[in-house]
Amino acid sequence: MRHLSKIICFLLFCQIVWGQNEKKAQKETDSTRFKFTYPDHFFEEPSWRLSLPIWIPGFRGSFAYGDVEIDPGFENQPPGEPGEDDKLRQSQISIQFYLLANIEYRYKNFFIEADGMKAVLDNDLTFTDRDRLKFGGSIDATILRGYAGYKFFEKMYEEKLLKWSLRGYVGIRFFDVRVFADRIELLDVRKDWIDPIVGISAPVAWKRWLFSFQGDFGGVTGSDHRSLFAAVNASYKFSKLFGLGLGWAYLNAKYEGEVSGQNLELGMELIGPVVRLNFTF
Repeated sequence: MRHLSKIICFLLFCQIVWGQNEKKAQKETDSTRFKFTYPDHFFEEPSWRLSLPIWIPGFRGSFAYGDVEIDPGFENQPPGEPGEDDKLRQSQISIQFYLLANIEYRYKNFFIEADGMKAVLDNDLTFTDRDRLKFGGSIDATILRGYAGYKFFEKMYEEKLLKWSLRGYVGIRFFDVRVFADRIELLDVRKDWIDPIVGISAPVAWKRWLFSFQGDFGGVTGSDHRSLFAAVNASYKFSKLFGLGLGWAYLNAKYEGEVSGQNLELGMELIGPVVRLNFTF
């Protein structure tokens, strides 16, 4: 009977130890699973981020509507201020635009970033000159942007896996715009210019999601050109390296000045969705 009691006590002790080990193993498994879902590097910001647009045949990832107004400075123009009939004018034309690659590098609270945008017509413009002559035209624009900034505020809630920050930046936006006719002798205007820009962005990270709000203004007070950019983006990280982003971008740019002896008034408004593949490392 005494031996039986010892055996029962030994079995109970083994059961308790085995149960504790099983619970510990389960906790480690749960912890590993949790870390896989919300890894330790969640609050770490990668040094490099590369975003590539997803090309959709016939759609190019986005769309836009714009307005183009050109005063070509006709020869033998009557004296006095030119009227509306003295301008080549086209409003509410349909323009396709799509983003080029975006690349960003971070070092502590500092960062530099560069991206680009391409805009082309999906159909011909129809211009009318002062002699009521109508002719077809088109527009092609390349817009590049580069800037550097600093993260001046950050707030983290580790228990909620949430953090957000505010970042300011300065840089330049480069425009290369060409407006031309089917018959080049009627219209062929090309102009490039640079806008100094200042802006702010507010990224919000929650679990595997990253939401970003950004806006900047370009131009100098009293200058003949200015621009305004705004964007909102949401991306999901499938892994530490790879993610998918969806957003909406808006750009409004205006230029007034003399180009090759002609007065150019150009207004462009681009707005539409953006889809990207994000790579961080």
